[in-house]
Parts: sequence; C-alpha cells; structure tokens
Amino acid sequence: MRRNTFVSPRIPPAISPSDIEFWTEATHTAFRPFVRRRAVLTQHRHVFRVELLNLLPILADARLTEALLESVRLCRRAIYSVPRESFAHQIALFPETSQADERWLSLVASTIFLEPSADLADRASQLMTVLDTMVEGCLRPRLAFLFGFAHFIRTGAFLAQKMDLGMYIAQWPDGLADELRGLMNDPFFGLPISQWRNIASHKNYRRVGHDLFEATYGKNQPKSIQFSFSQLESIVEWVLQLLAVCRMAQVIIDIEFIRDLKRMGLQELPIRLDAFLIGVSHNLRMVGFSYVGEERNVASYEVLYHDDLVRNPRDAMIHASQILDQLSLAVSSDIGCGGSVQRVSIGLLSSGGVKFASASVDVETALRFLDRDLTLEQYANRVDFWFAPDE
Repeated sequence: MRRNTFVSPRIPPAISPSDIEFWTEATHTAFRPFVRRRAVLTQHRHVFRVELLNLLPILADARLTEALLESVRLCRRAIYSVPRESFAHQIALFPETSQADERWLSLVASTIFLEPSADLADRASQLMTVLDTMVEGCLRPRLAFLFGFAHFIRTGAFLAQKMDLGMYIAQWPDGLADELRGLMNDPFFGLPISQWRNIASHKNYRRVGHDLFEATYGKNQPKSIQFSFSQLESIVEWVLQLLAVCRMAQVIIDIEFIRDLKRMGLQELPIRLDAFLIGVSHNLRMVGFSYVGEERNVASYEVLYHDDLVRNPRDAMIHASQILDQLSLAVSSDIGCGGSVQRVSIGLLSSGGVKFASASVDVETALRFLDRDLTLEQYANRVDFWFAPDE
C-alpha cells in the first residue's frame, strides 16, 4: 500500500453544513489579501477552499506571508502593464508548472522516510535526494514563473530563453520582492538554494562525526561547511516553505486570470489521478476523513481513509462512498491507468490500521451514471458495501 508520508492534517473537520459554510467563509477571509477581485474568490471558491490547506502554513509565518504578498503584486504589476505579453509568459510555462505539481505528487507517493533508528548517513542521503528533487523538479519552474515578471519590470522585456536555477537567483532584481529574494538563501549559512541543490545532486557531502556532516561547494575556490542532521532537516523544511510561497503565488495568479489565459489559447491539461486524490482528500478531510493510502491491483483501485470522527460504520461508509463516481472518472481519464482499472472502491480503516468497511462499484457503471444513463437509484443499487462481521 502506498502511504502519504508528507500529509499531516492542519484543520479540524467539518461535521455539518454550517461547518462547511464556515470553511467557505474562512477561505474568503484567508485569501482576500492576496486575490484582488472578490468575484474571483466567489467563482473559484471550491478551488481556493482546497488550497486553503496549503495557505494556512504560510499565514502562520509573517515573513512567508509578506513574501507571498510581494509575489502576487509583482505578477499583477507586469500583467496590468502588458497583459498580452504577460499572459503569453504564463501560457508558455503552464505545462512545466503543471509538471512540477506532478513531480511533487510522485515524490510524495514514492517517499517513505527512514525510521529514526536507521543509520544517520542513510537518512541524510535520503533527505538530500528529496531536496534535489524538490528544488530542480518542483521549485525551479515556479521561480522561472516569478522571475519572468520581475525581469520584465526591471528591463521591459520577458526572457527569451530559460536559465538554470542559479541564474534566476543571482540575477533577481534588487528592490523587487525583497522578502521573497531573502528566502532564497538558507537560514544557517546564507547559501543560495541553488548551491544546496548542487551539493545534493553531486553528493558533495560526507559524514565527519556522529551527528556532523561536511559539504563542499564552489568551483574556482572550493569552500566547505559543516552541519548537523537536524540542520539538514531544517534546510529541507526551508525549501518546502519557499516552494509553498512560489507555488501559491503562481496558483493565485493563474486562477485570477484563467479566463484571459484561455482566450489567449491556453489548452486544457489532463488531470492526473494523484492530483484528483489531493483535491478529494482535502475535501473529505473537512468532513472528518484522513487519507491513509492506496491499494492498486491489475483491474481494481482502492483508496483508504481513517474516520476521524469515529461515526457509525454504516453512516461513515455511505458518506465516503459518494466520491466513487468521481474516482471512476479519474481512473478512466488517467493515462497511467491505461483503462485497465475496472472497479474502484473506498475503504475505511480503524485506528489500528484494520479495514472495517468498504464500498465499491464498476467504473463503467459509475460512468454511465455520470452520463445520466442510470438514475441515482439504479446507480446506488449497483454499489456494493462490505462491513466487517462485528460492525
């Protein structure tokens, strides 16, 4: 079973319609400083409600909040000045920033962190691999997005070609989004994030003590620094914070101007199954279900959740099973599944990890329901429920 080792719930569950309404209002309140037009918040409230989970950690840190404000204002300044050129910049990077999300989802799905009892050198190596993947695969496209706007404001022109990560940082214009620029250097040694990526990618580090590592960097005049494992953990957390700010800025700006982007020729991109799971799991989290993992066989696919509210098993299962039709649509559209998945299911686990209930349906049946070839009653009669004998 694939387990999401990155996810930790950050908001309490909603257990009534009024609670859902509360979180909708909370979404408006949280995003209002960053989204210029109220109508955008209202029209795309469902998307922003999912993104609220990603915004909350940013709002908890004044420096991250200011960096996000600077970033969205930077983008709008360029967009209002030259809309057509700005939209062309967004469209050109849209596939790559979408792939950045896919890489992040793949990283989350494939990473199972070593236990604290594992050898410290192995744990450090794993963190360096994660850092390398995050910076190059997930962060660099976001920085390219923001740097393009900053470069236009300073020079009057958008970049004609892509640059490597180090150039985006080295050539970031002074006086533009200074708080964001400050976040590009680590909090311990002041090294730019591109330098840490080079250290991780080329494995220019070694263990020199029980809890001490040494890294070498620089081509012409090599230098070295020593750091502890806990400092390395903090550096990975710093990368996550910078990634969160850059990603959120790009998401807000893309959503705010999505109509203009589509008029300019932005093509729809296929939504990956993992992306669907992130969205639906955030929404289920609001009503008291925590994502645990997935089990995939040749022809079946099951998503597993905890019921945090410890409801009556039948009530909980009926509630959770309402996403089966959308899950069927997601697996049928996902290139990775290749049309091989014929049946989907939702399973509920106890606190001890034992499955006590599930609901399943044929993908074809769910798709017929979505196409209105089946009534709700006909569809419901074809959903199979299972409960453990003592439930």
